[in-house]
Amino acid sequence: MRRAPTGFALIAVLGVVALVSVTTAAAFLIERDTVRSGINRRALVRATWTAEGCAAAMLARLESSGWERYDLADTHGIDPACSVSLVPVGRTWTTRYRDEVVLRRLTRAMCGSGACGDSLADALLDWEDADTVARASGAEWSWYGGRQLLPPSNAPVRHAAELAAVRGWSRFNATTPLVGVDSARVSLRHAPLAVLLALRGVTPETAHAIVGARQATDLADWARVMEGISAAARDSLREASVWLATHATWSPDAWDVVVLSPPTRKPQAVLRLRLARAGQRPAVSQRAIAW
Repeated sequence: MRRAPTGFALIAVLGVVALVSVTTAAAFLIERDTVRSGINRRALVRATWTAEGCAAAMLARLESSGWERYDLADTHGIDPACSVSLVPVGRTWTTRYRDEVVLRRLTRAMCGSGACGDSLADALLDWEDADTVARASGAEWSWYGGRQLLPPSNAPVRHAAELAAVRGWSRFNATTPLVGVDSARVSLRHAPLAVLLALRGVTPETAHAIVGARQATDLADWARVMEGISAAARDSLREASVWLATHATWSPDAWDVVVLSPPTRKPQAVLRLRLARAGQRPAVSQRAIAW
């Protein structure tokens, strides 16, 4: 009888050892991922409940403050395991109002020139309208397609991030958003100067008077503003008073509470609450949490 090659047994043994090693390593990796997943889930549960607790503590603090002065409420010291921010709505002009005159006033204030402002306004109007004919300074499908960019939606802008896809808007609305999609009225106590300049009836003189009036310790109103402006500026306000009552307010329509838990590391829970006015107390009208 012939004897098996002398190296066959060694090769077989090495193959078995390699298979066992691979199987063991795979089992170890699966177990490690399972343990990590469990640790992350437990951390997210803890972070979620911490965020809920911080939000409840913030709401308790707000009950002792006036609605108009929520931005003066202390958002620090609630819990070192979370950070809380309180932001009024109405700091931007909303595209949902479909007002081309105001849009052009705003874009010209953003650019500082009429040509640039008209280019921004026309591009946004072309993005939203249903036709494919570009306005004088606008951009339609052919412009975007020639640059291999996302084409116009031919529908109202649905979220603020979509504005970045509109020609020219990415560099104007990124760091300090001036246009949004929220349906809230413009908050005169919080909107940037460019948004104030866009409002009907508001002259540059009046816009600067609004900014000056809201620095006062007591709450500003139209009466305070009109005391310090010229007769022509007051007449302009009176002519637009009905429109301003519909589109602007001295008291924010709502406040957004954003809670991060933990503040600076992952895994992190992000709790967002929208507060609506309910008498003298804030009421949560919207709630969303993400991880």
